[in-house]
Amino acid sequence: MANIRLLADPNVRPTADVLAAALGELYGTYEKFLEGIANKGIALEWRYYNDSRSWLGKATHKGKTTFWLSIWNDYFQAGFFFMERTLPKTAVTEAAIGKLIPVVVKVRCGSELGYLLELAEYKKNLK
Repeated sequence: MANIRLLADPNVRPTADVLAAALGELYGTYEKFLEGIANKGIALEWRYYNDSRSWLGKATHKGKTTFWLSIWNDYFQAGFFFMERTLPKTAVTEAAIGKLIPVVVKVRCGSELGYLLELAEYKKNLK
């Protein structure tokens, strides 16, 4: 099955009910994820972006973007952007976008949550 980004309707806000329907069995893991980032002082705000034609969660700490969250047909993913000097040694990277190096974490089950929360903590603490 092809990977399909969900939450594409600008008129349907990603409420808890909408997210539960989109994520299905993964919704419990998503709730643990929300609890984990909240414990780290990271806030998540959903906005509709025309360039991606979908709702994205913008995670911030003290006004600084930590990562971007998107919902897909069988997972949710967080996209982090690092400079070469701040890139974690353990990170699996995507192709660079200018000077920014993307790191994408796809969560399909609860066991992947630890790495995502660890990366969020690392990014949050960068100066």
